[in-house]
Amino acid sequence: MELNNSEKLKQSIEIEKNAALNDLDVMIKKSQSELIKVIVKCALGVIIGVGIVTTLLYWMAMLTGKDTQIIGSTWSNMFGILLTNAFSIVGTIMGVKYATEKE
Repeated sequence: MELNNSEKLKQSIEIEKNAALNDLDVMIKKSQSELIKVIVKCALGVIIGVGIVTTLLYWMAMLTGKDTQIIGSTWSNMFGILLTNAFSIVGTIMGVKYATEKE
């Protein structure tokens, strides 16, 4: 009879452990998703901000007769750097997520 109770207790513990691990997995996935959203929003905000400032500088240069080529190339470089870094961070997070799922 004691063996039967210990088996029931063992099964109950196993069920609770699996439920806790499932809850932890859900929380980790939600945290990763939220982190990716924040990174993308920040990157887009910076890109939009740089775009607005660059556009204003470009217009000012056009109105004053200055060379606009350097402004365009600077915007292009900044845009590329920002996108590369944002996607690199998201890629790293997704890589860690994939690696942890494999274990």
